[in-house]
Amino acid sequence: MIFPGIRSIQMAYAKLPNGLNLYYEVMGEGPPLVLLHGWGFSGTVWRPIVEQLKVSHTIYILDFRGHGRSEKPEAEYTLAILSDDLLEFLNFLDLSTVTIIGWSMGAMVGLYFAAR
Repeated sequence: MIFPGIRSIQMAYAKLPNGLNLYYEVMGEGPPLVLLHGWGFSGTVWRPIVEQLKVSHTIYILDFRGHGRSEKPEAEYTLAILSDDLLEFLNFLDLSTVTIIGWSMGAMVGLYFAAR
């Protein structure tokens, strides 16, 4: 569990069409909010604010490929590839309209995703 002590967390892996398994956690209730971490980190960076956000949103915390508990393929890790992973992750969860908050690389992936 990424957030020890925080109740009502669902932990799972999303198996993308390319075969990659991405780790994610879901908590809270309300409109979907996807939190994207920075390079070299994982979803644990969001721990300080999760309690406040889950009161009004369903929080989706994704570990990008090569980070945290997600698979670590020997491949390129470009914004385009991470953005594609994000799209496939959202499709896996059948989420079409979400709010994305990113930190560092996560913000760049979110912007790249939105621009496409």
